[in-house]
Amino acid sequence: METLFSLSVLALPLLARGLAEAAQRHVRRNGWRGHEPTDSLEASRGYKIAQLIVGPNDDAWLAGVTSLRYGVDGLARCRRRACVPPGLDCRCGFYAFRERARAVDLFGVLTVRHPARSYVLLSVDLDGQVLEYERGFRAQRQRVLRIEVPSVCTRCLRDGLRTPATTFLAHAHFRGEQLLYERTLSARVALPLGSAPVRPVCAGHVPDDAGRRYNLARLRGLTGTEVTLLPDAELPAVGGAAAA
Repeated sequence: METLFSLSVLALPLLARGLAEAAQRHVRRNGWRGHEPTDSLEASRGYKIAQLIVGPNDDAWLAGVTSLRYGVDGLARCRRRACVPPGLDCRCGFYAFRERARAVDLFGVLTVRHPARSYVLLSVDLDGQVLEYERGFRAQRQRVLRIEVPSVCTRCLRDGLRTPATTFLAHAHFRGEQLLYERTLSARVALPLGSAPVRPVCAGHVPDDAGRRYNLARLRGLTGTEVTLLPDAELPAVGGAAAA
């Protein structure tokens, strides 16, 4: 009897969560009432923020704001088997802003909120079924056209300094720092053992022990898409001092 009671108590939060998710799906579907999803004939251009990560065999992928992994060409999947992204009553699919300026603003916010991460800005084409919102899109398919990485040391940027980066480095220390800071399962999914985020660093912030160094040409080869520098005017002003 005591065991049955314990199981019932444990099941209550799961039941409440299930009911809450069902109610949220109902609200989301009502918001799209009268909408008929269609395949877009032309891709929608969007902009978003991600992390660039390399694995132990120099394979590369991107991890979004929620730490979900994806490649340069991607077809969205949903954890609900009956849902085909982008579900009208779901949150699945590839997200992107329609305006570059909004993605740049988010870049600054996330750089402050997650100081252990190193973000890049993506230009993407979205197609298949695409849902349009006031600020952006949620789509079935995504193609990353360009990856823009900061030209300054991100460690210095946290202190409000814009020190030019001398290399793009992937180092085990960066992975450990992020996992220690975030302590989430999603971070471990995005950063499996042997992988590391690519971080622009200056000579003063290169770790003493060896890491994997990259330049733009090599990053283009690893990712299979264009990799360029983020314009200085779009770098976030973060840290304790005003950026120069």
